[in-house]
Order: sequence, then C-alpha cells, then structure tokens
Amino acid sequence: MKPSGSPKKSEMMLEAARRLFAEVGYEAASMDLVAKTAGVSKATLYAHFESKENLFLEILEAAVDRPEDGDWIPERFEGDAEGVLRRLAQGMARFFVDGRGLAVYRLFVVDLHRFPELVARFHAAGPMAMWARVAALLAQMGERGALAIDDPETAADHFLALVQGRLPFDRSIGLPPPPHAEIDRRVESALQLFMRGYAPRNPRGEQ
Repeated sequence: MKPSGSPKKSEMMLEAARRLFAEVGYEAASMDLVAKTAGVSKATLYAHFESKENLFLEILEAAVDRPEDGDWIPERFEGDAEGVLRRLAQGMARFFVDGRGLAVYRLFVVDLHRFPELVARFHAAGPMAMWARVAALLAQMGERGALAIDDPETAADHFLALVQGRLPFDRSIGLPPPPHAEIDRRVESALQLFMRGYAPRNPRGEQ
C-alpha cells in the first residue's frame, strides 16, 4: 500500500522512520516513536501508513529506487579503465560513509530477514543490481582488452570486496568514518591491487 495524503508530509515521516530503523532497528522503532521523531501525531502517521510493516517496506522500496545511488557506475566503458574504476571505488566508499547510504545498508543487513518472502526481490533490486552493473562494466573492459577479465562476475566480486574492505562492518557497528585521506588511501590501494591482478596479458590499448 502506497502512502496517502501530502507527499511532503509522507516523505518527512519516511525520513524520520528511516533514521530510526537504522539507529535502533525494526523491533525497537515503534509507530509512537516514529510519530514523535517526525513531529506528527500517531493518527497522522497511521493515516499515511497503515502499519509499521507497510512503513518499513516503503522505505526499502525508496532505497532501491534512487537512481543517484550508483550513478558512479557507467553503463558503457569509453576508455581509461583505471580512471573509471577509481571513480567507481570512490563512489562506493562515499556510499558507506554517507549517513543515508549507511542507513540503507543497515536496513538490508539487519532487518530485511524479517520478511523472507521479500528478500529475493529487494536483494535483486539493491545489492545485486549494483553487482550486475559492475560486472557488466568489467566485461566491457575485458572485451576491449583494457583488463584481462575472463569471468566478469568473479572479477566484480573481487573488486567490490577489495574496495569495501571492513568499511561496511565498521560503520554498521557504529564506528565513525575514517578521515577522507584514509579513505582515499584505502581506495587507491584496493584499486592498484585489482589493476595488477587483472592487468592485460597482451596490452593492446583501448581503441
């Protein structure tokens, strides 16, 4: 069920609930607490969202339907593999450092299991969609000879694991984000390791 009433008020309540679910978890985030955090009455909250489950699902749907999350993953490879992957890695790191990105991660990791019938749907629309876009980009790099990639799916696993490192876990348990200089250092280290591991066997350029 989609929220009814004023779109602006609905978004205000969704944002309040998103912060609460990320901070205290689904179980502890009562509708009373959501209403108080959003600065509305409980009656107003229920007029827009019929239940806490409905509210949670609206937040998940919004999380996987934001085109700006992942716009650092180009659909087409136009050249300069290292530069493209550096921007991609920096975008991923910012996602986990950013408060909203962290909230989305926590929602998926901590509370999605409460709705097993929806796990596959949201997994495909969220994390798997990003993984598929990275794999497709790496496949193009392999086809162009920019990198030696025979298995784009495995290469995507390697790239994402190297770039993320322990950052998602550290942030999910409440540790503060590392300084920007440290994030840049980690990103560059991961990128160079990946580039060496998938260096072209017979470099022939990218044209």
